[in-house]
Formats: sequence, structure tokens, C-alpha cells
Amino acid sequence: MPMKQVHKGATGTTAATIHVTPSRLLCVWIVALAAVSIVLCSRYLPSTIAVFPVTAIVLIGAYLVARDALLIMPNSVIGMRMDAGGCEIVWRSAKLRSDRGWAVHHTSFVGSWLTVIVLSSAGAEAASRCILILPDSVESSTFRRLRVWLRWKAGGGSKVRSDGSSVF
Repeated sequence: MPMKQVHKGATGTTAATIHVTPSRLLCVWIVALAAVSIVLCSRYLPSTIAVFPVTAIVLIGAYLVARDALLIMPNSVIGMRMDAGGCEIVWRSAKLRSDRGWAVHHTSFVGSWLTVIVLSSAGAEAASRCILILPDSVESSTFRRLRVWLRWKAGGGSKVRSDGSSVF
């Protein structure tokens, strides 16, 4: 089940859990961008120098495919629980505990084909994390609700409908 209602929060809004699944589209995009970068490096740099950036592109591309597209790395985000109080990240590895206290940053991008959620934490170790969500990584109704919620949050609007229920 891609999304389930969790509980009513203190503000009366309903929290929702979003389960992220591996994305073929993201895998294709990362591989395509890496391939174009390799071709450009090979074409415009001498071969003795091009070895270094090409190696870096291959390694970074493989890491991004494993972490963000296939979700097989321990630090892959496989779920999020979002409510008015913030966001909780669910990591792939059981060794990494679920982190509460992440806030959705105003620079998040919401589009019909791609959603980039920029999260920032205000804990002892201030950090940020970008989560790429494509239409094939979540259920379509969940993707639509997520985009609406993010647009309202980024726009400063209310996350609560007129009947008192949450967008989720």
C-alpha cells in the first residue's frame, strides 16, 4: 500500500506515509546524463587528462543510480512521513534510525514529471538532503497529493482543507 493514514496530529492535520519504490525513469536519466558527460569529456579533453573526470563521472553515476534510482544503498530513502510538524525520513538500512525533525525547504521543486524535495535538519548536525521523486516511484494519487501539499507549503497556503482534513 503506497500511502496510509497514520494519526491525527496535535494541529488536527492527518499525517501520511509515502513509500518510495525504485524508479526506472530516474535510472535512465542518470545514465543518460553520465553518458553525455563522458562523451563531452572525451571529446574536448586530452585523453591523458580525460581519464580522471570520466572515472569520477562513472563512480558518481553508479552511486546515484544505486542510492536514488534502485534504492539499494543503506542511505537510500524508502519512505517519508509528512505532517504539519515536519518530515520523518525512513532509510533503507535498519541500522540508520528514522530521522525526525526534517523540514521541507522552500527551494523544493514541484513539477508534473519530477518533484525534488529539499529537506533540511536543524539538529546538532545541520544537514540537507534532496529526494527525487518521479511518477514511477510512487502511486499516481500519492504523487498528486504530494505535489499539492508541497505547492501549498511552499506558497505559504494552508495545508488544511475547509472541512478540517489534511491534503493527505
